[in-house]
Amino acid sequence: KVAINEQNFILMIEACVLAFDLKSASDFLMKMEVSGFCPDSNILDRVMDLYSQQKAHNQEEKQKVAAEEAKMAQEAANANAPTEDGGVGAALDELLDSEPRLKLSSGAPIFVPGLSADAPVFVPSFGGQQPPPPPPAEPMEVAAMQQEESAAMPVQRTRLTAAAKPFQPQYGCGGFDAYTYTWTPGGAEN
Repeated sequence: KVAINEQNFILMIEACVLAFDLKSASDFLMKMEVSGFCPDSNILDRVMDLYSQQKAHNQEEKQKVAAEEAKMAQEAANANAPTEDGGVGAALDELLDSEPRLKLSSGAPIFVPGLSADAPVFVPSFGGQQPPPPPPAEPMEVAAMQQEESAAMPVQRTRLTAAAKPFQPQYGCGGFDAYTYTWTPGGAEN
């Protein structure tokens, strides 16, 4: 068995730096610290230099790819060649460039999702049987009373604002225990 000492870690980290293997160098630095050894500033500087080199190289690659893509897009635009979408993309780009972007209106009606005219409609089959008959019609007197009751009850509509009052439960449930966020029927007045 070989006893692992500080010099072994330093040699492994230097080998990784010479091989341009940043991940392994970082792993050995972490293992070195976990084993209780403190890497000196010289080895840390070499690993950080490797990191800087790889970061700069990655940025150069990204810039090359972006420049190449821009060049290809410019060539395609100059050639006015129809694309695979039949020129729809170019027409859409031209339309977006020519029209100013519309802003949302605070006075617009609220969107309510629904079925469009060409949406498929579900028709239940009832397993090959006839659907149940509709309920019998209510007598005129009952319908008139229900209509009067609904007209007598005020419709409460509220708008949520930052200055809105906190929720106060109603309907005789006894109260609201704010500490547990649960309803306690008949127990909040105690």
